[in-house]
Amino acid sequence: MRVGTIWSALAGLAVLCTGLASPVVAQEVVQVNISRSGQNPASRELLLPVNKSSVVELSIPAADVIITNPNIADAVVRTPQRVIFRGVRTGETNAFFFDIHGNQLLDLQIRVEQDLTGLDDLFTRLIPDGNITAEASNGAIILTGRVSSLSEASRAVELAGNFIQSSDSGGGEGGEESGSTSESSGRVINMLSIDSNDQVLLQVRIVEMQRTLTRQLGVNLSSTHNYGDYVAPVQTYTLDSDGNILLDTNGNPILETVSEGYFTGTSTNSSSNAFNVAGSALGGLALAGSLANYVGPRGAEVLQNSIGASINALERIGLVRTLAEPNLTAISGESARFLAGGEYPVPVGQDETGNVQLEFKPFGVGLAFTPVVLSEGRISLRISTEVSELTQEGAFAPQSVAGTDSSGNVTTVQTINIPALSVRRAETTVELPSGGSMVIAGLIQQETKQSMDSIPGINNVPILGSLFRSRDFQNDETELVVIVTPYLVDPTDPNRLRTPDEGYSNAGPLAGFFLGRLNDVYAVPGASTEGENFDAPVGFIIE
Repeated sequence: MRVGTIWSALAGLAVLCTGLASPVVAQEVVQVNISRSGQNPASRELLLPVNKSSVVELSIPAADVIITNPNIADAVVRTPQRVIFRGVRTGETNAFFFDIHGNQLLDLQIRVEQDLTGLDDLFTRLIPDGNITAEASNGAIILTGRVSSLSEASRAVELAGNFIQSSDSGGGEGGEESGSTSESSGRVINMLSIDSNDQVLLQVRIVEMQRTLTRQLGVNLSSTHNYGDYVAPVQTYTLDSDGNILLDTNGNPILETVSEGYFTGTSTNSSSNAFNVAGSALGGLALAGSLANYVGPRGAEVLQNSIGASINALERIGLVRTLAEPNLTAISGESARFLAGGEYPVPVGQDETGNVQLEFKPFGVGLAFTPVVLSEGRISLRISTEVSELTQEGAFAPQSVAGTDSSGNVTTVQTINIPALSVRRAETTVELPSGGSMVIAGLIQQETKQSMDSIPGINNVPILGSLFRSRDFQNDETELVVIVTPYLVDPTDPNRLRTPDEGYSNAGPLAGFFLGRLNDVYAVPGASTEGENFDAPVGFIIE
């Protein structure tokens, strides 16, 4: 009663003051209830396939139905208690239902995905050995389960790709452009497990044979002819420091030749036949002979005529064998590489301070392969093998470059000699069973070089013409063979593995000094040399 009286007095005072002051606005506290989508008791979920419909039956008639995004799912209200929803495109949206009093009847969470019923039937019919489950998620198809091989997994991904569709979205209302179309393509997420072994061991045997044959046969002639009047030599007595004539042991004066005797005319002829293929004579048999004709009194002979000949003959045979037997292991779909050789530096530029920047190029015996396990008896291999070596043929030859330093002095700098590479390379993709072998052969290269230097005209004279020509012949043959064998392998017990140094024992000081041995014993694989010496009665190989 007291509270009512106070409020009445305040109300009367407010009416009385309306003519004296501005009206006072009464502020009321508005109660707000926020119902989040999917987080109230009236929330339900609906998985709706694209281009298919679902019927929602209500126990209470609905007066109002609101769909958040009709481009994903639209609704047709047949009766106040029956609404039909149709999936338009993949995505998520929601719908609210209210009765005539404004009470919320239903909060429907709608997720539109591809219908994968037909895909499950294909998996059951075409991949009967697999246990595959397909699940749609935001336009993508997720594959889970297990298959027996990688080929079955690839086939399942291809089948799922046929169910990915593009969806069209219509235009909105108001400010949005009507009739616009957008396409969104899904993807297949492969989460399948493969039961078969997917680790491949590749045994490779690389053999290269190089045979070189070089033949050289050359003849060079030379002659000297003196003619005309002969001018006798000029001689004088030999004097000592006091000006007296020196005598020999027989008492005869010692004469000193001031000028040798000579003919007024001289002619010299020679032939010089080079070996252009090899660049020079490589050795072998070298014969030289000369015949000279001296005239004049004994003790003062002079050469009047001479003739000489030199013969070079060579046959060189070279044989090079290159062997590599690498064993590489890689899982299916991954790559493995092997290189037995080295890397040589190649300058590629200079930095701001003038330092030369280098890049290393590999050479030697190289192998790379990528296995793909299709099934237990099918392995797809992509193999690339290469045999290379350094050579001076085609190399960058050094040059002299002139320049000036900071003081203005002229300097000459010798450039770097960069070798070239002689490469034999093969790359192929094959399919083999585990334990099967394949050979890459036919990589044969034959190169023949020959040249003949001769004196024109006289070289065509039978028999005699061979004295005026040189022949240089070189034949190079190379053959490369690669044998590959893949195996499906599993990890093994480390105690079953052996290394080449097991069973090795260094020689003692006495054995090394007196007997010249490097090692005492080298045991068979698995044997131990602890506490044993080189003459122990055990199964060791004595080196």
